Amino acid sequence: DWYGVYCDVGNQIINRITMLDNNLQGAVPIELWQMPNLRILDLSTNAIDFQFEGISECSSLKGLYLSDTGLSSLEGIGELADVGLLGLDISSNELTGPFPTELFNVLTLKDISISHNSFSGALDDKFDSFPDLKNFYAYGNDFTGQIPPSFGSCEKLSNLVFSENDFTGTLPLSLNNLENLETLSIHQTTNTRGGITGPLISFKSCASMTTLHLGSNALSGSLPSDLMEDSNVLGESIDVDLSNNKFTGGIPEDWARFDRLFIDL
Repeated sequence: DWYGVYCDVGNQIINRITMLDNNLQGAVPIELWQMPNLRILDLSTNAIDFQFEGISECSSLKGLYLSDTGLSSLEGIGELADVGLLGLDISSNELTGPFPTELFNVLTLKDISISHNSFSGALDDKFDSFPDLKNFYAYGNDFTGQIPPSFGSCEKLSNLVFSENDFTGTLPLSLNNLENLETLSIHQTTNTRGGITGPLISFKSCASMTTLHLGSNALSGSLPSDLMEDSNVLGESIDVDLSNNKFTGGIPEDWARFDRLFIDL
């Protein structure tokens, strides 16, 4: 038996390598890409030198986890388009520059985590390239500009986390379409551009939403009486953070329909 190396039941063909926080160092051997049945590669929390070159040959790869590895370059990441990858975690690294547009060609992605890097600039409005996207985590970067409306086309989206960036613009109306959205988090206590402006949209059709964090922006106007009106989870705890914005008026009486609403204004 090899620690962290797993095989298919009934044979000795490696399908998963999990070496999380294992004190690994040095370059990751490109011979890994010659493993035709390798589905999961988790090298998180190791000080390694990882290169994407040749990864397109690893045709069965579905999950690639490189959080906190010191990854500083995404050169060659476009090769993942030939793999059919479902999950990618490159969080907590030293990555800079714009969001890697090559990822828009990896149409199969369901889970993307790029949190705690130094990505910057405006995001291209191409997130409808991910028809199966469920989770997008981009906490703690330096993104600016408008939240892309194309997220409203990701019908399976469950968690959208953009907190502690520097977004401006308004909340896209298209987010109202996300019936499966459970968490939307865009609080920006560190913003330097004033934050997101305009009204709070109702999220009327977001039937699964239990977490809405929009604190420390510049949202204004009155609170919508139809907030999460079509909710299927009214009996669950619902956490709404709208603190440090510019709202006027009081809490709508219609919000009494929530059994356990925890709200921070």
